[in-house]
Amino acid sequence: ALVIMAAFFSTIMTLLFKVRDRVLVWQKGVIKW
Repeated sequence: ALVIMAAFFSTIMTLLFKVRDRVLVWQKGVIKW
C-alpha cells in the first residue's frame, strides 16, 4: 500500500508542476499584452 501511495503522490506532483508551468507561461503571455 505504501508503494502505491508513493507512486500516486509522485504522479500528482508531476501533474501539479506541469499545470503550474503552463499557468506561468500563460500569465507571461497575458502580461505581454
